[in-house]
Amino acid sequence: MTTMLRPIAQRPRVVFVWHGLPAYGARLIRGAMNADVSDIKVVATRPSFSTAPVDQALSGLVQWHDADERLAWSQVAWGVPDILISTGWGFPFCQRLSCEAAKAGVPVVMMSDNRWRGDVRQMIGKVAYRLLYKRTFSAGWVPGDSAARVLREFGVPKERIFPCLYGCDPGLFSSPLRLSTRDKSIVFVGQMIRRKGIDVLIEAFVRSRLVHAGWRLLMFGSGPLSRLAHGTPGIFHQEFSPPEVIAKAVGSARIFAMPSRDDNWPLALHEGTAAGCLLLTTTAVGSTREFVDLENGRIVTPGDVEELRTALLHLAALNDSQLDRAEATSIAKAGHFGPTPFARVFERICRTFANQPTPTPC
Repeated sequence: MTTMLRPIAQRPRVVFVWHGLPAYGARLIRGAMNADVSDIKVVATRPSFSTAPVDQALSGLVQWHDADERLAWSQVAWGVPDILISTGWGFPFCQRLSCEAAKAGVPVVMMSDNRWRGDVRQMIGKVAYRLLYKRTFSAGWVPGDSAARVLREFGVPKERIFPCLYGCDPGLFSSPLRLSTRDKSIVFVGQMIRRKGIDVLIEAFVRSRLVHAGWRLLMFGSGPLSRLAHGTPGIFHQEFSPPEVIAKAVGSARIFAMPSRDDNWPLALHEGTAAGCLLLTTTAVGSTREFVDLENGRIVTPGDVEELRTALLHLAALNDSQLDRAEATSIAKAGHFGPTPFARVFERICRTFANQPTPTPC
């Protein structure tokens, strides 16, 4: 039996403080606005790219600042909010506003995407969180299971950890093409740096000799290792591109590759999942548990060229029936993230801190 939710007695004033607010973040916030349970404003630091898509999605709602500004709430047009949702403790701009709000009795929800590694740094982080940050943050908002474990290990109560933080817009990244009819292409989207494993991907593609069977590797992103993608048959590279360009390429590809050596919760993997692609990623990617299983992809050891080559050959050889099942699996998994799930969890957060009953988790 479904319990009817009472309306929130008083619409809370919610401010998002978002470091380097990207276009996908603006779409998520727009989804939260559609929930119509609060009045939302945004304080953001300027990213390295154009803010035009954000300003278009959130017209008149964003107060922009430089990351090195020492901003106080007295300088924010809307004043101290009733609920603050802020990028985590790693950014001084956000941390200052979070501390000031917490001292004023405002519940502060920390956005955190760090994946669980269980290394020495995170062991130290347990102590640091309890000593320095526990009194500032009332709750955490995470993208998936690995990030949730980090906060549990740090001492955040399970009931104060909220899921579904990140996600692309499935309306943009859905593909009109059946997976079995798409180009023989593998797509990578991300920084062209060692941490992203692009050197391993390029070498594995070359060794696979898939180019002789008509396959291409399309790489989108900027970085010092871009040079590795140049001059090799079957590999095409394009610098940082707008979402519409990426969405078209991903929606025309069969395989989406994210071969990172270390990655918390890369949004691009959700984009490939939403497009119904086969997925090829590593155990060092924090969102593998949410998106990849044996039906729709392969998870390999980071940095292992031979294992990645073998996985590429396996995925490239799947028949139409297997591709249909993989596509359906990816699309189903992608549906758990994005503006609509984000909005449902945002409503839970508002109700939690207004002392109202919460709806069913997404």
